Amino acid sequence: MYAQLIQSFSPHIPHVPSLSAPVRRAHWDKFWTGPRPAILNGASEVISRWTLFNLGSHIHDPESALNFYAGVSMWAAGNAPRSVYRACKPLETEDFALRLYDAITRTRECEPEDAYLAWSTDLRIPFVGPSHFTKLMYFSRRNPLYESENMPLILDGRTARALNMKQRSAWTASTYGTYLRTLSEIADEWGPSATAEDVECQLTAQGIRAVTRKPQLAQAA
Repeated sequence: MYAQLIQSFSPHIPHVPSLSAPVRRAHWDKFWTGPRPAILNGASEVISRWTLFNLGSHIHDPESALNFYAGVSMWAAGNAPRSVYRACKPLETEDFALRLYDAITRTRECEPEDAYLAWSTDLRIPFVGPSHFTKLMYFSRRNPLYESENMPLILDGRTARALNMKQRSAWTASTYGTYLRTLSEIADEWGPSATAEDVECQLTAQGIRAVTRKPQLAQAA
């Protein structure tokens, strides 16, 4: 079923946590409201997955949870002002940092599918959808250095686009579980050294290429 995907992707990619994204802090200065997390005042022009794993492992109160959220949002948004604006919308929610801290601490020990369901229902935070809270789940997991089995992974528009998945309104907890199993199956086909995390990274890269290719084709036309 996934033969074409397995052939079109290469498992030989940089180690996942080293992958970085650019940061345009001027956009965050414009849209961020309320208490300003420390990471927004940094000087680095890029933010890596390692940085986010580190932030996720040091969440011990609402303030550190907010700093973690800002870091994940900066990594996810890159240089796109619209993405920055959307990431800042949840800040309007009453007791946002407290609700965020509660959701993270209550789900980081859960099975991925159960955590996804909780973020979607009982622990739902306005304007924090699957494409964002799966990143929060991923980077705040208990043991990012050694855990490779049965772990949450990012599901967003880029990975879904690469897999030709349905629109986001159809991303139920069951769909998320199927997505994780799909990535594991592809990793198994790649060989014993590959992980589902490697596959997610490739899907993300594939999704980005699909988006950037469209403007180029439009200009050519």
